[in-house]
Amino acid sequence: MEDSQFLEGGWKFPTVRSGAVHQLPDLHCGEHDINQSIDDVLQTYLTERCIPYLNCEPCYVLDNVRVRRIALKDEIAFFVRCVLLNAESRIYVNEVQVMCFTQGGNMVDISIWYTIKQTDSLHYHIVSLPLSE
Repeated sequence: MEDSQFLEGGWKFPTVRSGAVHQLPDLHCGEHDINQSIDDVLQTYLTERCIPYLNCEPCYVLDNVRVRRIALKDEIAFFVRCVLLNAESRIYVNEVQVMCFTQGGNMVDISIWYTIKQTDSLHYHIVSLPLSE
């Protein structure tokens, strides 16, 4: 048996990381650690994060984006907001702004404005997959 194999749902077992995820941040951490956590979350692949839920499910998002016919930069901002909603529970995302550079628009700058919650807690979402899947 290989080191990892795809299961029916597209998830790998055992888990293989792309290298963007480092140690879990400390529960009592400051803005620097939250910024590092946001960078790590945005550099991971979709299958390495917890399963999206609520209004950020991929099928819902793609259908909603097609219906609204929004610009690509608005779609990027929407996906970044959803990823942070699901993966970083220590912050409120106030605004996500995407600006395109150069004439061809082949480079973007993503700016994220957030507020650190005062609860000082961090919740990790654990998804259990049965071995028989």
